Amino acid sequence: MAIEEFQKLLTTHSHQYVQGVLRINRGKRSDAYVTVDTLPEGDVYISGSRDRNRALDGDLVGVELFNPEEQPPPALDKKNKIEDKAAKKAKDLDDADTDTEDSKPKYCGRVVAILEPLPRMHSGTLVLELPNNTPPKTEQKNKKKSRAIVQKDEPKLIWFKPSDKRVPFIAIPIHQAPMDFVQHHEFYARRLFVAVITRWTMFSSHPLGNIERELGDMGDIDVETEALLVDNNILTRDFDESIDKCLPRLPWTIPESEVRKRRDLRGDCVFTIDPPTAKDLDDAVSCTRLEDGTLELGVHIADVTYFVKMGTPLDKEAKTRATTVYLVQKAVPMLPNILCENLCSLKSNVDRLAFSVFWKMTDEGEILDTYFSKTVIRSCAQLSYDDAQKVIKTGSLDPNVVIEGHSRSLVEENITIFFKLSQIFRQKRFENGALAINSVKLTFDMDESKNPTGLSVYELKESNNMIEEFMLLANMSVAQQISESFPEHALLRQHDPPFEKRITKFVLKMKKLGVSIDPTSSGTLQRSLEAIQDPSMRNVVRALAVKSMKRSRYLSSGMVEPEKYHHYALNVPLYTHFTSPIRRYPDIVVHRMLAATLDNGPKFSLSNRLCQQVATHCNLMKDTARAAQDQSTKLYLGVFLKNMTESKGMLTKDAIVVEVTDSAFDVYIHEYGIIQRVHLDRLPLVSHVWSKATGTLKLYWTTDALKATEEEEEPVDSKAVDKDRPPPALIAGRRTDRSKDTDHTDDTMKAYEELEMLYDSETDENDSDDDEDESSRVRSNGFSRGASGTEDDEEQDDEDDDESDDESDDDEEDENDIRRLTRIRLFEPLKVLVSGSTKVSPPLIKVVAMNPFAANK
Repeated sequence: MAIEEFQKLLTTHSHQYVQGVLRINRGKRSDAYVTVDTLPEGDVYISGSRDRNRALDGDLVGVELFNPEEQPPPALDKKNKIEDKAAKKAKDLDDADTDTEDSKPKYCGRVVAILEPLPRMHSGTLVLELPNNTPPKTEQKNKKKSRAIVQKDEPKLIWFKPSDKRVPFIAIPIHQAPMDFVQHHEFYARRLFVAVITRWTMFSSHPLGNIERELGDMGDIDVETEALLVDNNILTRDFDESIDKCLPRLPWTIPESEVRKRRDLRGDCVFTIDPPTAKDLDDAVSCTRLEDGTLELGVHIADVTYFVKMGTPLDKEAKTRATTVYLVQKAVPMLPNILCENLCSLKSNVDRLAFSVFWKMTDEGEILDTYFSKTVIRSCAQLSYDDAQKVIKTGSLDPNVVIEGHSRSLVEENITIFFKLSQIFRQKRFENGALAINSVKLTFDMDESKNPTGLSVYELKESNNMIEEFMLLANMSVAQQISESFPEHALLRQHDPPFEKRITKFVLKMKKLGVSIDPTSSGTLQRSLEAIQDPSMRNVVRALAVKSMKRSRYLSSGMVEPEKYHHYALNVPLYTHFTSPIRRYPDIVVHRMLAATLDNGPKFSLSNRLCQQVATHCNLMKDTARAAQDQSTKLYLGVFLKNMTESKGMLTKDAIVVEVTDSAFDVYIHEYGIIQRVHLDRLPLVSHVWSKATGTLKLYWTTDALKATEEEEEPVDSKAVDKDRPPPALIAGRRTDRSKDTDHTDDTMKAYEELEMLYDSETDENDSDDDEDESSRVRSNGFSRGASGTEDDEEQDDEDDDESDDESDDDEEDENDIRRLTRIRLFEPLKVLVSGSTKVSPPLIKVVAMNPFAANK
């Protein structure tokens, strides 16, 4: 359907046609969902590739709604059956971005228009043929065409296999490949490339594309990092000349005319508290005792909008990027370094522009007044969380900490006041029903080459919580101010309650184990978690609770009813993001809104529709940034485990069982903050018996430490390849618009047209079973803050209550086998062996249960 036609239907038949951003489930890619801001509740469910109509994850699509009762069962769709079979194998892929309900959908639809395809490229490998190169149509004439296409001597097309399994194989013209690809295609099986889709006809399962560039070898951290940035559509380009023209020239000082417009705090005791390696310091705090004995507490945020003027090339670039992306070894900034690490960063002993929130309050934390002002500050100290923690514990700063312009005792006194008040605020928040679910965050030690040499879990200290309380308070205060001034288009941050079916299933599972969970509200859920006495058990239950949660979202206040503004986890009616404008574009928008509410403030005009467009884009980019951050952590964890495996062998770790099925069980490894599946067919077992009634697996072990399996294919040594091999002949700079053809040769187009006739949406070869051990990939507990939830594993509901047919009864086992018996139940502690492999992209994290009866351990 043409975009113009759909836009008319969107106006004249708004009850039947909607638009939104498509999300494809990583773990079950026959399922997709479209987030529609105008629907009162729920997402639109899209079933299978046909109804997706060539749309990919992140595309803005037009959807035709239909009655959910008309939704055909997946088994009627051959394509869906193939997808679901592959998805069952790939169940352990990271489902961190699948905010989807697994009960009967409220809305169903089909994609009828791709309104804004997300400009994207894909990382992956090149293969000579499709893995299952048997065309679905077996007529003799098509067999002849098939042989013509896959001819090894002079193929017209080869295949690009995307690392993201939600993307189908892409047909690539042979002249796009390295010159020696046909002769040395085995060598390229471990080389990563970047491809772009250039054409995708309506009746073809496979798009046509171009190779943009060659990245390098799998397993190399720099190569894998570039690949994950490509797959998540993260912009890494340099800021161009038009943006440079928007920036001030160095050295730069604040104009005196600007100082006169602001409250001058350069003589006040203002300081920052951040991680020791932080460069983009966007928040500072201050505390002043007023003449009436009350306190004036201030949170001072870098005034980024002074430099980022609305509508400039700099503003447009910041909006496009939307967020800074933090990887393990580096950050991809939203703003040029001259701003984020220099002119906007609140460094010590230099004058900086800020936007400040002030509270007049008593020593008991009673807020008497709240006010806002543009300010000029000069930080007297750049403190770390460890510095502040030392004051909390001992009352004194480390003697090596540098304080400029104020006494050390004043800084120590102010930190003590901040800590006391933060405890009061934190206690009140949780008494009022707030929920805290923090995921495990890993930090890595690295050598000079940025290779991981060690890891640890990042420890949140009281000083972290202290600063968090005042940032939360600032965000809530600003949300109240802008929502009163702009009731129809304030940019807010909201959080919906958990998925109903998931939280119900979670509660029932915990009840069977004797753990009482009250899911009535965020507060009752928090109290239920706090009531668990065993810290290890509490960590596991908290990790499982995360999977029921939805993600927080930005929205324009006029798009939904006011009760939908509510933030579930914080349990507050209004919330926004104000405190990090150096790294988040929504904060820049909120700064502009807040400035417009002040006396003599600048006018701000942003319609409800445009505000929602900003919110939708920022939601998408925040999700991709989070995915990139998670993947970076897993990349480093995989490489670290691979290095440790090579030097010391498989690592022995403590784990707890969190899910049990007939053929596998999931374990939570707190040391790494991951949930990983252990497959029975990879354990040295004589047999196993599953009882659905009790949820127990009986494992009968051999005496082998590990199961003898086929060795993984050794990587091709690039040094062993013919030194005279010509360099890759790659074509770059292809267009990414999937609706337009590119300048492909006649032979290429003819081969692609023949391909359309052979593979006409009946199969999706990227769902084939050739992929190497996808089920060994880590399941996410979420390395980043917040929760996202994953699709629940419903496979077990279809199993019979009886024991599996292929399993032996207890009385068929000999006496020795019975003695070598262990039982796997929920929350059962056990030892596991952990290893890593970089022979695939991205690297795998592998976990097997340790055999307690192994003769040679």
